[in-house]
Amino acid sequence: MISRAMPHLVAARLVTVIRRGRFRLHPMIAAFNDPREQQRAITATPDDMRLDLGDFEDAYERRFQLHLDERAGKAEARAKGNVTPMTRKGRLKAVH
Repeated sequence: MISRAMPHLVAARLVTVIRRGRFRLHPMIAAFNDPREQQRAITATPDDMRLDLGDFEDAYERRFQLHLDERAGKAEARAKGNVTPMTRKGRLKAVH
């Protein structure tokens, strides 16, 4: 279920992908030990990443549609065979 929800969370900017398998919650929804620490993190958040400024829903829809378009383009490339084949052989050897 996480893999289905992750594109929605990223498009909503609630989660940021740091690298594969590593994510960061948005400071406005993350849990902090101290309210002052949370306030500092929220204050340090750039205005374009704030959840309470601007038109959140329209921006979310636009980013999610871009994600869907990118996925459709990749699927189309795979269907056409435009995917670069792997040239390096695997390291596994046949067992007899």
